[in-house]
Amino acid sequence: MITINENNIIYIPYDHERINKEFEYFLNSDGKENGISTYNFIIKYYQQDMFYKKELELLQNPKIFEKIVLNRIKYLGKSFENLTSEDILQGFKRSGLYYGYGHFNPLWIKWFYQKYNIKTCYDPCGGWGHRILGSLDLDLYIYNDLSKTVYKNVNKIVHDFELECIIKTYNNDAKEFIPTEDFEAMYTCPPYFNLEHYECGDFENIDEYYNFIDKLFDVFYYKNTCKIFGLMIREDLLQEKYKNKCFENFCLDIKRAQHISKGGNHINKEYVYIFKKK
Repeated sequence: MITINENNIIYIPYDHERINKEFEYFLNSDGKENGISTYNFIIKYYQQDMFYKKELELLQNPKIFEKIVLNRIKYLGKSFENLTSEDILQGFKRSGLYYGYGHFNPLWIKWFYQKYNIKTCYDPCGGWGHRILGSLDLDLYIYNDLSKTVYKNVNKIVHDFELECIIKTYNNDAKEFIPTEDFEAMYTCPPYFNLEHYECGDFENIDEYYNFIDKLFDVFYYKNTCKIFGLMIREDLLQEKYKNKCFENFCLDIKRAQHISKGGNHINKEYVYIFKKK
């Protein structure tokens, strides 16, 4: 059933069995360089105040709430009493009313670790925490994100799953921050310019965005212990000067980028670019 708190806000309740099953799946599965994950409950539960922030705001409008409910009843074949909070929140994307954030398959980064025999990694744009779930076999994963709320929620994940021994978290500006810890690799998926809107605000122009990407590469080249950098990004958002230095790359054979493309323009694809120091 739909769960509502004292402030009349819908929320996804804790599901111990589902959360632990998903955690075990990411712990025990091999990495994959491609493919969409159907597992995303841990992140949606812990980050729901941010992951579904816009949807939760829109649901305060009775007309929108009614439209979503009717859509869910029609397409799920459920009665109103049997609709869950997750049914309602997912209804925005299913009905085409609002396309929210995409998510990262944790097994993508696990594939990177396994292919290149990585044991320590820094992620300057850690985001919701998906890559933490793909880093459970590491000796050290260094997480950083500028959003205070997202960072706070990630720390709940780390605490609840007792990952403090392998996960180090920071809440700093990636343009200026270099961890003091040694790490042999970097891997991240930075913001796609202003295609998604985050708590920390948008980039003023594309040059500011390019400068942000430059700063990530500065960390890679500055840190002596870091030998390899995996960057997942939409192809039109990476400057040619970096593409020309790329050791290898591959296109993600998925449709994840489409829902954050404006105006129905689905031409540009998402790539993982791998950079190595000589």
